[in-house]
Amino acid sequence: MQIAGNIIGEYINRARRAGGAFLLGVLCMIACPVRGQSVEAASVRLETSAEAICISNPFLSFIPRYTDDGTYGNSRRFLYEYSSDGTTWRTFATSGIHYTQRPTNLWEGWYRVSMTRVENIGNPTLYVTSEPVYLSRVDGGCTPFAHPWPDEVSDEVCPRGTLLFREDFGGNSPSDPLTRSTRLTTMSSRYYQHNDVLRTGPSSGRFIVAKQGWQNGLNTSTTDNMFSQWFIQDDHTYPNDYTRGYLLEVDGIGGNDAFYTTTFPVCHELDLSFSAYVANVLEPGHAFAKPKVRFLIQNEATGDTILEQSSGEIAPAPEDYLTNGYPTVQSAPWHLVGASFHVPPGVSMIRLSIFNDVNTGMGNDFAMDDIEIRLCQPVVTVEGEHEICMDSAYTFTGEVTTDGSFQQPYNYLWQYAQDSLPFNSDDWTDVAEERILSYDSIPLAAEGWYRLCVTSNGVDVRTERYCRAMSEPFHLVVRDCTPCPDVQVLTIDTVVCDTLMPVTWCDTLFTEPGSFSRLYYDRRGCDSLLTVYTLRTELCCPEARVLTIDTVVCDTLMPFTWRDTLFTEPGSFTRTLHDRRGCDSLLTTYTLRTELCCPDLRYAAVDTVVCDTLMPFTWRDTLFTEPGSFTLTLHDRRGCDSLLTTYTLRTELCCPDLHYAAVDTVVCDTLMPFTWRDTLFTEPGSFTRTLYNQRGCDSLLTTYTLRTELCCPDLRHAAVDTVVCDTLMPFTWRDTLFTEPGSFTRTLHDRRGCDSLLTTYTLRTDICCPDLRHAAVDTVVCDTLMPFTWRGMLFTEPGEQLTTDRDSRGCDILQTRWTLATELCCPDLRYATHDTVVCDTLMPFLWHGLLFSDPAEQQAVELSPRGCDSILHIYTLDTVHCERLWPIIVNKYNWQLLCDNVALRRYFPDRTPTAFLWYKNEQPVPGATWDDYAEQNELHGRFQLRVTLDGNLPIWSNIIVLEDAEAEEEPQPLLLQVYNSRGERVPEDRIAHGIYLFRYEQGAHVRTEKRMVP
Repeated sequence: MQIAGNIIGEYINRARRAGGAFLLGVLCMIACPVRGQSVEAASVRLETSAEAICISNPFLSFIPRYTDDGTYGNSRRFLYEYSSDGTTWRTFATSGIHYTQRPTNLWEGWYRVSMTRVENIGNPTLYVTSEPVYLSRVDGGCTPFAHPWPDEVSDEVCPRGTLLFREDFGGNSPSDPLTRSTRLTTMSSRYYQHNDVLRTGPSSGRFIVAKQGWQNGLNTSTTDNMFSQWFIQDDHTYPNDYTRGYLLEVDGIGGNDAFYTTTFPVCHELDLSFSAYVANVLEPGHAFAKPKVRFLIQNEATGDTILEQSSGEIAPAPEDYLTNGYPTVQSAPWHLVGASFHVPPGVSMIRLSIFNDVNTGMGNDFAMDDIEIRLCQPVVTVEGEHEICMDSAYTFTGEVTTDGSFQQPYNYLWQYAQDSLPFNSDDWTDVAEERILSYDSIPLAAEGWYRLCVTSNGVDVRTERYCRAMSEPFHLVVRDCTPCPDVQVLTIDTVVCDTLMPVTWCDTLFTEPGSFSRLYYDRRGCDSLLTVYTLRTELCCPEARVLTIDTVVCDTLMPFTWRDTLFTEPGSFTRTLHDRRGCDSLLTTYTLRTELCCPDLRYAAVDTVVCDTLMPFTWRDTLFTEPGSFTLTLHDRRGCDSLLTTYTLRTELCCPDLHYAAVDTVVCDTLMPFTWRDTLFTEPGSFTRTLYNQRGCDSLLTTYTLRTELCCPDLRHAAVDTVVCDTLMPFTWRDTLFTEPGSFTRTLHDRRGCDSLLTTYTLRTDICCPDLRHAAVDTVVCDTLMPFTWRGMLFTEPGEQLTTDRDSRGCDILQTRWTLATELCCPDLRYATHDTVVCDTLMPFLWHGLLFSDPAEQQAVELSPRGCDSILHIYTLDTVHCERLWPIIVNKYNWQLLCDNVALRRYFPDRTPTAFLWYKNEQPVPGATWDDYAEQNELHGRFQLRVTLDGNLPIWSNIIVLEDAEAEEEPQPLLLQVYNSRGERVPEDRIAHGIYLFRYEQGAHVRTEKRMVP
């Protein structure tokens, strides 16, 4: 009864947080039979990745947990429903698997999930429905949720297993380009790779590897996509981040083809799991084909199928995804596809092929990301602090949790990486081969990433990379914890001229003299140096500027007055100017000079004319090479220019006697008409031409005479070929009888008798084949034998292939159509035995989907993806009598929690306690021993003891609550606002019967609570 009271109290506390309607549901759950323990074999319950809708978290996941007696099978569908008041429900999502959404798109209220078959959607009488779950909305105090799925995303995959293979398509750095330009070699050659996400209207058979999906419309990654046919899909690895991570987006071509294929090594006789994320990128409202992909894992050596898993039709976003209260979003929800499988004996390499199982390209648009293969067992964990002081002792302890797939003694290998977190690369350094890694004095250089590798007995842990389990890498931070030294003080002074103010010194602007200080830190963050910078000023006169001013006057003007100074002869004097501070600023030198001033110059002109043939010509002691002018100047006795004379020579044309010449040439008569010397001759004859010199004089009269002679042209050649069947020989062609292939020639002549054309006639023969005959051959093999080689041809699926036979001459004589069909061939049934032991107080007990009302044996048949009976599981359940452990209080201020080890052995004579753990306020207390747990300082809390017997049987004590009379009470929350169901604000004195939304301020957070007021 004490235990039941604790459970009821816990549900009442939840009801206080969630509202009165939830309290009624909890009391009904306690008083009524639990669903799944009645005669109904199928049941479903709803789990969520958080207990409240936290708007600071990027995702919220709804996870259905169900039992199925085979009624639903692969046709199973889940309908997710919402209600604001717990009475009126509406469906907001339909999926074949978990459903994930951003919290900003969800409402506060009640949620539930129903399970049915696809063909029964719309008929609620055929649904199995979960109990409702209430989710309140909170604005702060949420734990960040970095991944859209909880750790255990599915019973069929093992997310905490060792990662052996991952395809996230790269692009994880913001500096990587928006799209991958190099060819994705794992894609089929039937698909064309695009490198431009801005391209609109992609067509079937195309794909991109990019940080965001195709912009198939007018939208961008920062605007509403209301005009687009597709979502601008985000990367699954980095949700809602369009700067990191590539995804694969495909415009499906249809035809059930394998569009993606890759291979990777594995270790046989181990249990692995496969998982991948897929999304339907079509926006709601497009009635096109839904994509469906199938994952096939085969033995690379033989082609035998190991696992075949279909996604089913990938559910699109719900119809009201962009309306009816949902804000506009950029990305469709990602869905997980996964399954576990066993690697058969002898298999060392497997091939993963992904098929597009839709027979159309209209629609069939999907994205894929984070394809993983993991080793399920064992799970390797590492215990130890992640931050430690330098030069102190430190110990890593590795723990292995296994189902027996690895044989002891295990092989251990610790690995270290300094600067990065690589996956199975050569960047890891081997550091030790023990389960426990210890440092007597850890150096600063030991900071970095660590992981523990484990292999089965007899397996080399260094080389067999795909046969070893590994812990998740963790980062060790090494701190220098020595005390900080005394702060050193340094004073730095400088003096500048006052004329330089304001001045910038040590990154600080000084408008007047003064001081400032700056504190420096060492690499550990210690105050190491306090520096005082002081700036002083002094008077600094600049160098006096020097200016020189000159002037020149005629010597006839002397004496002369300039700048208030009388000059009787040329000379200099100086004057000095001062600034406002008394500094010499300008020293000016004034210099007067005199020059000779002559009277105006007189002018004269003289001309003469000579024949141009006399050039060059000397006149007035000057040589003229061409007509022109020159000047001579006469000077007076003072040297002044007095007379300037211009002498001009001109020439006239004087022509010499005319010369004569005759020129003959001979050409072939076939060249007539003929152009010679820019003259067209139609027959032999003469013409004359007169040449002129550069002065225009007739200098040469030439007679040109053209004659002709007979010239035969070059003989032209021609070749004529023909081909006849070899069966037609002998053959007559061009009046010539050919008994075998060969050649002959003929010559043609023109009207003048010249040989004009020599023609070679060549006859060739070729093979002429008879009509092609046809044949058809059929055969049938087991589907498990595919791919299958028959008559030298490889069949990867049932179908047809053609071969052609030829005769000795190479003629196609027989074309055969080979047709291969497959039939279902089931292997022998395998058997598996499973045992477990539980406390008798837990009966009836649900185990592996089977309800045990008392200890017994039950059987279940597991079907392969092809429908064959593959494994017969025999489940045997046994019970033991379990008693609770009772803590003992000595007194309120000096107490102990005791456990009677003698009584424990009396109740369990055949079982030995293997682990003991004390809990305070539902949290484990490290360091507490089995015998007792005592506290002298913290005298309030909820305490409980958990004992584990051999065989992993846990036993819990009751909960004892200790209160501290002197402890401060928790501050009461401050009521901020109250709203009714219509969203209207209600004063506190106007609250009547009904459902209200209360908003409280508690500490630094705002809390929202919805409850019914009676």
